[in-house]
Amino acid sequence: MKLLDYFDTVYVPIKRSEGLAASGLDVIRRSVRWLAASLKRDPTLADLSDSAISALWRFIVRQGRSRNTATWNCQRLVSIWRFAHARGDVAGDKLQVAALKRRHSAKLVGMARIPVNEPRERRHGIPPVKEAAAPANPATTETLLVQFLFRHYAVSHDVSRTSIDKAYRSAVTSFERSLNRPATVGDLTTANVNAWLFSLVEQVSRETAHGYRRTVLMLWRYAYDSGLLAEYPRKVRPIKRPRRIIEGYDADQMAKLLRTADIEPGVFPQNGIERRLWFVAFLLAAWATGLRLGDLLRIEREWIRTDDTGAGRLSLVMHKTGDAIDRLLPAGAVAAIDRLMASGPSRKLCFPLWTDQRDYYREFKLLARQAGLGGTTKYIRRGSSSEVERQLSGGGRNHLGHRSAGLFETAYRVDRIVGKNIPLPPEPVFVPTLRIGHVAVEGGAT
Repeated sequence: MKLLDYFDTVYVPIKRSEGLAASGLDVIRRSVRWLAASLKRDPTLADLSDSAISALWRFIVRQGRSRNTATWNCQRLVSIWRFAHARGDVAGDKLQVAALKRRHSAKLVGMARIPVNEPRERRHGIPPVKEAAAPANPATTETLLVQFLFRHYAVSHDVSRTSIDKAYRSAVTSFERSLNRPATVGDLTTANVNAWLFSLVEQVSRETAHGYRRTVLMLWRYAYDSGLLAEYPRKVRPIKRPRRIIEGYDADQMAKLLRTADIEPGVFPQNGIERRLWFVAFLLAAWATGLRLGDLLRIEREWIRTDDTGAGRLSLVMHKTGDAIDRLLPAGAVAAIDRLMASGPSRKLCFPLWTDQRDYYREFKLLARQAGLGGTTKYIRRGSSSEVERQLSGGGRNHLGHRSAGLFETAYRVDRIVGKNIPLPPEPVFVPTLRIGHVAVEGGAT
């Protein structure tokens, strides 16, 4: 039996029922792929041997990875062998992998350790915003651009810390790499920015390059409005973004995803909630409302008003835009939420997250792969709004609560769903010509 098939059909369901997180399963899956790369073929259960795993250890080291990385991957494969051996799926004595008997110590030389309980800004070298609330000196053209971002722009704008730390700072770092030195406010010139954008499109995707360009121009305009720069951003190189094909789940695919979620085994060890109840109720609510993930996780049961038919009406304020919305929930979704609320401890939240969002993303991808679909949670939001748009022109934008009229068309419209109502033109009557040697017989007559 192929090792990857055994991993997906036997190992994963049992380990998930025991509470192993999806992130841990993905890590073990990568070790199986390492073994396939080492053998240059699909490995089988019989390949979990001393010689094959020792050869894998040497293969990983030759690829430039650390010895610890090689050891960890081999240990994961040994754990699969132990699992299969305990079930009687493989025979033989205990594995004696010579590579795993080696001991490697990694010492940090000349590196000052920062305690874990120190502020995140210090551990990651991020200039703290709290100190920037009252800058000692006003910004000048000699001010470092990253300091200008944290100490001046972030203080005077209502921007989330996540956007500052990740999106905005990444753009500034990319601009500094093109200069080969820390950038200052005075470096925001047409020549410098255009040279950076010219090389940037060869390093990252055009979507990322467009976002970086927008961030740097945003800082440039703020510096101009503050009187620091005399040159307003003009003749800056544009970044063309090709229109991408947007994918999302249609109603049939959502039904397949729900059937897969309904057979999820086990409970979440962190809160004792049944996995299948959580996923089924979550998927039904996400499909009916089209809400973002953050808003779905904030829903409390008392926010849902139920009528005589069992259907519900959900009212909330969206976290991203601050707009109040009102969404209908079918009776089936409300019943699924009530069954979920009866599982686990007494609580207000309908969908308490058992882990961080990053681990949830891995868990959902694994669920979608088991359903044979692929995709992420955003596929639900896209498909839900596209199904509404198919029934009512303009309904997709209202369903998502967008302020901009064009955002749905460029980022959420799934053409294969919306286009179901578009009729085909009449098929032309055409009879192919039959050729016999060099003689063409019209109409295919013989």
